Amino acid sequence: MRSYRSRSWAAILVALVIAASMAGALSWPRQDFDLMAYVGVVRRYDASSDEEALSLTLADLRRELTPERFAWMTGQGHPDSYAHAMASDARSFGQQLRWFQGRPLFTRAAWALVRGGLTAPRALHLISALSSALLAAVFFMCTAALRRSWLRVAVWLGTCSVLDLASLAASPLADPLSALLVVSGLGLVLLWERPLPGLSLLVASVAARPDNVMYALALSAFLLGSRPIFAARALGPSAGASAAALVVWRWVDRESYGWAKLVHFRRVGLERYPAEALMPLSLAHYGRVLRAWALEVYTCEVVAALLWVLLLARFRSRLLSRPFVAFGVCMVPLSLARFLLFPDWHSRFFVAPLGIFFIAAAMVISPAPTRGSSPPTRRASRP
Repeated sequence: MRSYRSRSWAAILVALVIAASMAGALSWPRQDFDLMAYVGVVRRYDASSDEEALSLTLADLRRELTPERFAWMTGQGHPDSYAHAMASDARSFGQQLRWFQGRPLFTRAAWALVRGGLTAPRALHLISALSSALLAAVFFMCTAALRRSWLRVAVWLGTCSVLDLASLAASPLADPLSALLVVSGLGLVLLWERPLPGLSLLVASVAARPDNVMYALALSAFLLGSRPIFAARALGPSAGASAAALVVWRWVDRESYGWAKLVHFRRVGLERYPAEALMPLSLAHYGRVLRAWALEVYTCEVVAALLWVLLLARFRSRLLSRPFVAFGVCMVPLSLARFLLFPDWHSRFFVAPLGIFFIAAAMVISPAPTRGSSPPTRRASRP
């Protein structure tokens, strides 16, 4: 009875925190700099031209933003800015949208809500808030292996706080939906032994962010490499899911400008007409970009690095205790590899891998009883 009550108060507390965070996100939405581009992608689905899409986008923004925020969002007073180029030149606007068209699961969901009567900014914010709430709930479900309810709540609160999930919920970005699909998929495969639904979510996640293909590939490599340790029943389906994820990746990324232009766009400078511009990126230049951004880290990456070193130094014998733990530990070097491929440490790109790692680390430091183990016997009292 005490255990049931303990689990109940923990679940109720978590539900209240999630509800409060979602209400705050919807009441005070964040006007992220990428909002205009995402609204433009949503409006371009029905528009007959870039000019019409731009007109609808500006009308949506003017309706939802204060005059001051609208002026900032459209680059008024800054004629050389990326925002001004998008807001004032339909040709530039149409070409810039291609940076954001590779997330059709997110933008099509927003488009469906717009067809239902919402403005595009409200639709984008609603999807992010709902996705963040569900992601927080999945994180809490992943902590079920921890022994104490208070420890589950503490690990959950710490994970959500260090990843700044409340701020992400208020954003109009695709990252909460992307992380929700990745964490749910990996949890189904590695924790709850439901490989087919989990792998399906991993494949679907690529349509929310193309770079999510790395998780399907990493899972296949992990299952293949860990066959002597864990029963790799999902290895065959995982290989098939990796192939499907690669196909989805090529499809959603078919109109992109390529990796070199993306690095140039995000880390070097604005090109008003990226489809027409030459953006050479030599190895030496890329090395300078890496060095320039290597220390622009967020709290979650610092905490993850310190915790990863602690696990290797003090708890190495426990790292192979279960598949979720072993794969979670691999998320730190995978995150480093992601930075080396695209030099940006922004925390929103690492919600899924580092969230899984933090929960796996908690399992290592405070391990739960193994499945099927007998409960401890009480000592016989003296007569």
